[in-house]
Amino acid sequence: MKQFSIIIILLTMVLSGCSKNNTEPVESSKNTEINTNVGQNKDQDDTKPDDSGTQQNPIEGEKGDKSNTKDQFKLSNYFKNQFNSSSSVDNNKDQFEWKNQDVSLTAKKTKAKQAGPEAHNLSSIKIKKADKSYDLKLSQNPSQIDSISLSPNQNYLAVSFDSGSTVVLINLNNGESVNLNSELELSGKKRIQYIHPYSWSPNSETIALAYENPSSNIALYSTANKQFSFTITDTKYISTAFLLWNKNGDSLDIISEQPSDVYKLYRLDIQNQTVKEIVPISRNELSSLKDYGPTIIEK
Repeated sequence: MKQFSIIIILLTMVLSGCSKNNTEPVESSKNTEINTNVGQNKDQDDTKPDDSGTQQNPIEGEKGDKSNTKDQFKLSNYFKNQFNSSSSVDNNKDQFEWKNQDVSLTAKKTKAKQAGPEAHNLSSIKIKKADKSYDLKLSQNPSQIDSISLSPNQNYLAVSFDSGSTVVLINLNNGESVNLNSELELSGKKRIQYIHPYSWSPNSETIALAYENPSSNIALYSTANKQFSFTITDTKYISTAFLLWNKNGDSLDIISEQPSDVYKLYRLDIQNQTVKEIVPISRNELSSLKDYGPTIIEK
């Protein structure tokens, strides 16, 4: 009987030890697993796309903070070049004439030799400002003028020919002209198809433009140092509809197509040269921006 009691006591001690050894490691393993998962989830929240495929955190050149982003698209935020909407245009069969106050551009129309009966070329392109007059010489005669924009300080005139295949910047004080398409290629940008749109900064020191080669890219041209600066972003724009300077001139809103037939507003910080996606833009909102670009010449 005494031996039997000893056996019972020994069995009880053995079972207690086994139970303790089996439970403590499990609790420790469970806590480690939870901590590891929390750490992983935190990292994943910073980088992993959500169900919609968008990035959770702001990434330079891609996504930004979209809280109250509709408030960031207001026409009252943008600089509006008054000279783009106050110009007069006379585009008849013999001559083209654009005029804004004491600045004018005229061109004669001549019948094109190797085209249809209504096709023509522009020749004798003359630009005037007050008592100054300049002849604009191009490598070949264009067939049409697409758009014109006078700088806010009235010192420069930007003219787009033949669907943006040639965009020329003319200094109205001395008559010097710059072919922006050629300058882009000299800067290392190859296969430039066209430039569209373009937009003067409020202080007239910079003209922003979108160039196609073949995706749409953004560049800023300085009238002071006659050089380009280029934006770098991972987003490939299919096309760009508008370039909108804010009134202070420290940021540029880019209305571009990405993906196909979907337009979004991207914001370029001029000083930091960073681009962030802000908000989608509807067709109705696009139509409200027509007065914020250059003067479009009706065909």
